Amino acid sequence: MTHVSRILIMEDDPGLTHLLQKRLQRQGYSVEVVANGEEGLSLMARSAPFDILIVDYNMPFLGGLDVIRALASAELPPPAVMITGEGNEEIAVEAIKLGAADYIVKDVELKFLELLPSVISQVLYRQQLIKERLQLQETIRESEERYRQLFESNPHPMWVFDCETFAFLAVNDAAVKHYGYSREEFLAMTLKDIRPSEDASRFGDTVSALGDSPENSGVWKHRRKDGTIIDVEIVSHPIPFGQRQARFVLVTDITARRRLEEELLKAQKLESLGVLAGGLAHDFNNLLTAIIGNISLAKLDAQPGNAIYNRLEEAERASERARGLTQQLLTFSRGGAPVKKTLSVRDSVRDIASFALHGAKSKCEFSLADDLWTVEADEGQLSQVINNLVLNADQAMPEGGTVRIAGRNMVVPSSSGLPLAPGNYVVLSFADSGVGIPRDHLEKVFDPYFTTKQKGSGLGLATTYSIVKRHKGHIAVESTVGSGATFHLYLPATGQIFQKETAPSGVAQSGSGKVLIMDDEDMVRNVAGQMLTRLGYSVAFARDGVEAIELYGQARKSGRPFDAVIMDLTVPGGMGGKEAVQQLRQMDPAVKAIVSSGYSNDPIMAEFAAYGFCGVASKPYTIKKLSETLQQVIAGIRK
Repeated sequence: MTHVSRILIMEDDPGLTHLLQKRLQRQGYSVEVVANGEEGLSLMARSAPFDILIVDYNMPFLGGLDVIRALASAELPPPAVMITGEGNEEIAVEAIKLGAADYIVKDVELKFLELLPSVISQVLYRQQLIKERLQLQETIRESEERYRQLFESNPHPMWVFDCETFAFLAVNDAAVKHYGYSREEFLAMTLKDIRPSEDASRFGDTVSALGDSPENSGVWKHRRKDGTIIDVEIVSHPIPFGQRQARFVLVTDITARRRLEEELLKAQKLESLGVLAGGLAHDFNNLLTAIIGNISLAKLDAQPGNAIYNRLEEAERASERARGLTQQLLTFSRGGAPVKKTLSVRDSVRDIASFALHGAKSKCEFSLADDLWTVEADEGQLSQVINNLVLNADQAMPEGGTVRIAGRNMVVPSSSGLPLAPGNYVVLSFADSGVGIPRDHLEKVFDPYFTTKQKGSGLGLATTYSIVKRHKGHIAVESTVGSGATFHLYLPATGQIFQKETAPSGVAQSGSGKVLIMDDEDMVRNVAGQMLTRLGYSVAFARDGVEAIELYGQARKSGRPFDAVIMDLTVPGGMGGKEAVQQLRQMDPAVKAIVSSGYSNDPIMAEFAAYGFCGVASKPYTIKKLSETLQQVIAGIRK
């Protein structure tokens, strides 16, 4: 009778549990489900053994890591596959260290459901191999004949070698197949012949040190007949072989596992680099706030059109480019929800693409519809997408060429076949005349770390894909080898044409009222205060949330309350805006608070209303932007 593998799913999301159960039942598995780790352990204690566990990381009462820790003390526990949320590589590493057999990352498109059956199959296969190895060792002690049969049929490479000469005395079929040597070639070789040349100097001492130790294990590098170097895990023990002192060896190829460990380590390094990048971007945005703010104030005292005014505008444009660079650092460091606003793609793509190719051999050629719709997008993240696609096209043409960028409006129907909701979209196409992308690479170009470039990190297109998905858009690629490649970018559009402002750049509207500015940076408080004073507001200052709450309460008691509060989100070592606004709302439910931060990718900046704020002012800001935000908040207009 065929054994039907039993699977226990520990998952607190009923909808996802249903999908998992149906998916695995269709694969022929027997599936039971529980809502948390506590129920799972209880069921395991009173039920027949399960072959594999699917454990969600985040569950009430007892989470995934706690379940794996509890299983670690059990004798031969079933293998566990950890399911983590998107971007939780660090949790996956901890789960593997605690004894999880594998892990899989959830994604919002639920593509991981397609991968899960193969992951389960591999885990069950590895578990079976472990059982076979244990059975093999027991069988060898019981019967030499039985040992010989299992030796030949085992799917892992196996051999016996002479402890004095290191010559191969016996090899199984799996070793012949895996290493590429015939059985005759193997038996004419020694262990030295399958070790890389760089290991030759220490090879003798390493093997001689084994002596008569009952069992020995370790990780080594071996060379196949075709020259490929693989990482292998070796388990060996002494065995009588005629009149010779010999050792039996079981080999497990762990090259793929090592590669995964390296990728996880790379992810950890990127996370550390991301934290550093985010901190730098935050501090730089504070500096830019002072720079752009003072430029905005200086422009108010200059005559439009004269030399001083023109130079100030040049400085302001350069500062805006620096702001874009910090935005890219923040996108890299945190990802984060987009902070969207209405943008003219027609203007943005020209400026960003031309800047990206500055000094390159390639040039841009634009074909953008005059009536191109506006989009609701994060300006910094969209800039990074366009920059990545243009640079990717340029790198595909080492000798230079033309990057052709086209833009058109498109109404996507429900029957389009595209992974998009029906509606209005702007479609941007980036075409190069480079070498093209092989067919077997087309589906991998958006995978993290996949690159065919010697100096590529493999993160550019992966980051682009992630940003586009967060904007509910789509990106696709088509290519013919030798004829270049074209990337098509679909962005949700407003259905309206961008209307340029009639007011001159930098003009800010005056206002009146009493405003409290809370920020731990002196230069930010000073420039923001000067801006608002110039606009006609009465200004007070606080260094952190505690001082802001105190000043706000005193103003209410005096009968001269603040009309608005501008609060820095992050205050090192003190109370920031997130905590302070909650206390202010308890004091005054009608408080009009504006959140401000150099971490413009923080989720609070995108969903400020959910945290009690009425508006947002991402650093660095100009006097015009600050005045617009302040007037909208005081007037009770939310955008």
